[in-house]
Amino acid sequence: LVLVLALALALASAQIPDARPLPGNRTFTSAAVDAQIEALQPQFIDADLGQLWANCWPSTLDTTVWMYNDTDTFVITGDIQAMWLRDSTNQVLPYMAYVEQDEGLSAMVQ
Repeated sequence: LVLVLALALALASAQIPDARPLPGNRTFTSAAVDAQIEALQPQFIDADLGQLWANCWPSTLDTTVWMYNDTDTFVITGDIQAMWLRDSTNQVLPYMAYVEQDEGLSAMVQ
């Protein structure tokens, strides 16, 4: 019981930090995705949950998408040498709703 109460107290006072890479260290940025984060994060009742979401949702763009030029994009999908199209597609799928709002994002998925 003491352990459960201690864990509950620790979780109740948790303060998750902003863990996104600094803007200059991100591999890809989307103004539309960043705007959506700014709009939705304050609406979370639990601030830690909101911060956790804001850290995780753009992670693919922040750390795994590389645009080599205007037509070639590479998405790191893990430790598989043959970076599968299926995996790459599923990694960028959450951002498809914002393609029309962001030229860079649109170019990335074409």
